[in-house]
Amino acid sequence: MAEPTTAQANKCITVKKAIKFYKTATWKWQDQFGMKHTKSSTKQIHSCRYAAWVAKLWQQRAWRLRDLYKQYEAANRDFRLAAGVAHQIFPTITIERLWNRANVEGGHGEWVWNRNGSNAGGWFQFMQGTYYGRSGAAFSAARRLGHIIPAKFNSFYSVLGQNVTAAYMFTLGLECSGEGWAASC
Repeated sequence: MAEPTTAQANKCITVKKAIKFYKTATWKWQDQFGMKHTKSSTKQIHSCRYAAWVAKLWQQRAWRLRDLYKQYEAANRDFRLAAGVAHQIFPTITIERLWNRANVEGGHGEWVWNRNGSNAGGWFQFMQGTYYGRSGAAFSAARRLGHIIPAKFNSFYSVLGQNVTAAYMFTLGLECSGEGWAASC
């Protein structure tokens, strides 16, 4: 077998650097999602062709997580996108049902703060205690169903967090139970 040329050797070095770069990027995104890091082999890679395959694998992982994170970021700026995410997680709860409940509560797709009354806030007029009392279970249910949402969106002030939590509560039959929205049912 012929010795690799300088150009081939340099390409192989670049590919091995790409593995490290994309592995680090993947782990950064996994940290954002609260996921365990994908294990990495500690074995020395001798084949440049194999190294290129490994680099592409890490690149795809990093890009997939980055794109998902960007989708959640976009949903956190748009009520209908956030309701769409909640519907993907809890398919029995429609976007229209979430939209209608938010409209009844006064949110109309926007943040509303009830400073003169209950001090409820947001699109669904959650009390902070109600939101945080249910949101952890909502995000855990989403994770169990294969939808890992970064913890930063589990916030009373997050349109995505409020949609996911409301949809979860609807699945529990709490839409008109006296916990949350009974006044408008």
